[in-house]
Amino acid sequence: MQATEQVESILCFVGGIQRIIHPLSIDCPACDFHETFELEGGLGMHKIPGGFVLSIPHYDQLDECVTYLQRQLMVPEVAKAMEYKTAVFCKFYETSPPEEEEFYTPNEEEFPLDDEGKCTINLGNVVLNGWLTHVFTYEFVSEMTE
Repeated sequence: MQATEQVESILCFVGGIQRIIHPLSIDCPACDFHETFELEGGLGMHKIPGGFVLSIPHYDQLDECVTYLQRQLMVPEVAKAMEYKTAVFCKFYETSPPEEEEFYTPNEEEFPLDDEGKCTINLGNVVLNGWLTHVFTYEFVSEMTE
């Protein structure tokens, strides 16, 4: 029998601040937990933590991973979705844990580790269960500091 080849992929956990805008006249659960900014026209806005997970194609250089991410975030619908703060790049191992590496989760509440060090990740219509190791964290530069 042949040994199963360990397939590793790169997952990127993008985090930031989402802006939710809605009429002040509707009942909104976020109004109970987050500060509401009143806008013109009877609208309210919340700034709440948000994020998503993106699968990154394999590249030889880490700079290429960041370039791929930046291209994905340039799509108008995605660019306006939130104010991006960080992107945590991780190697994902599905079939066996990495040797001599510390298991990692980018967010213990959202992606808790089980007793084996695995975490469960919803990636679109696919649910992944495996091990993560931290590769690097990319900090987005705000327009204010450029």
